[in-house]
Amino acid sequence: MIADTHVDGPSADPPRALVEAFAGSDLILRAGDIGSHAVIAALGEIAPVIAVRGNKASDGVPSMGQLPRCRKLEIGGRKIVLTHGDLGRTRDHPAARWDHAPWRTLKGGLNRAGVRRVANGFVLARLAVQYQGRADCVVFGHTHIPSVSRLGPTLYVNPGDAQYCTQSLVHIAMLHIQPGTPMRAELLTLALSQ
Repeated sequence: MIADTHVDGPSADPPRALVEAFAGSDLILRAGDIGSHAVIAALGEIAPVIAVRGNKASDGVPSMGQLPRCRKLEIGGRKIVLTHGDLGRTRDHPAARWDHAPWRTLKGGLNRAGVRRVANGFVLARLAVQYQGRADCVVFGHTHIPSVSRLGPTLYVNPGDAQYCTQSLVHIAMLHIQPGTPMRAELLTLALSQ
């Protein structure tokens, strides 16, 4: 699983560490804020890709807006929801902005990473209300904070951000589905060579 690559420009080729991490995967779930169709094509060389759009998915690439906001999948007999996790608003909507009044209040003693952790909790709570007991797993992004939580019978996974064009560390997650055993997710942090 991968989210929030925010790739701009012509170089969408994923770095070797990312390719190696996904090697042998049956499927890649892409939880929004892609940035370029080239990212989906490059990941598709490794394994089939199922993607949703995010709140910034159409930046410079209008056809990205044609991706669905949410997909409900059945994989290995398990119900999986793939979504970006934003509130369905564009980045220009006041409630989606970090400088919106509730965020300013929270940011009193928090840096941006602290605010994102709090936001991850809000997104998780909203998704739990919507999908708990209706899905075996919910995969989301948006906050850039890697997390795995099990609330009741439902597993919630945010692979974190994978902005491989601008960062030296990226985050992804692996979802392990085996018949007769509970699903489990593994968070991975990959160091990219410069």
